[in-house]
Amino acid sequence: MMADWDHWRTREVAQRRTDRLLTDDSRIKTRPLPASFQLLGATAAMWALIEAQLVCDGVKIDRAGLEGALCETYPAAALSAWSLGKKKQNWPQLRESSPS
Repeated sequence: MMADWDHWRTREVAQRRTDRLLTDDSRIKTRPLPASFQLLGATAAMWALIEAQLVCDGVKIDRAGLEGALCETYPAAALSAWSLGKKKQNWPQLRESSPS
């Protein structure tokens, strides 16, 4: 199943037609990555795959955060809302200081 996700993510989502032509050409030894997928775009694409799998598994996803098992968040906004600022914290510290 992961091979299908990887193919979909790389071939269908992240690569434009030009990117696919370059990737498929054996004379070219580089695999282009569109600018939109270099940073946040790649993370968003991976979440799309995870979310699709969770929905297939029957997990309710509510991007508004009102219902369901998971919700979409913006980490910096959540830290600010919880008065945690931008200080770096490890997982136990975040769990201790986050709302229950």
